[in-house]
Amino acid sequence: MEFLPEDGSQWISLSVTCHLYHCFRESILGVKSLMASFPIQTVREMANLKPPGIWLNIQHNAFYKQRNLSMRSYVLSLSRSVVINHLSSPEASFLGSVANRLNLNITKLVFRFLEPNAIELSTNQTYDSLSKNFTFIKTFASGILIP
Repeated sequence: MEFLPEDGSQWISLSVTCHLYHCFRESILGVKSLMASFPIQTVREMANLKPPGIWLNIQHNAFYKQRNLSMRSYVLSLSRSVVINHLSSPEASFLGSVANRLNLNITKLVFRFLEPNAIELSTNQTYDSLSKNFTFIKTFASGILIP
């Protein structure tokens, strides 16, 4: 088998035994089978199953914003009919925009750190530099999630 690394520098060849290939193939097929057993559901459908809690992670709010979609509006609308126990995001501006509109006794806001050198879009700071400023993070989040 040959693989091209993410940086595209050169192909890497691997010798794979038939047994290892068979195990890997069976694992992939098992995941496919499992996913077919549990189809993707909306948050409201999940809430109807009465789980002990719901944690939403809004990973790329900027992506939706660029397409004129509002995750903020979606989350605020959803919170009227579904109990969201935890709401996390790696975007400080998103968490700040919902902080005053949610019942923070019910929904805990969690700032999700990405890789240390990655840039947080709304502050234009690296996550490493933000990790040294918990006073700022506390203004919009009650918890942090570190990889």
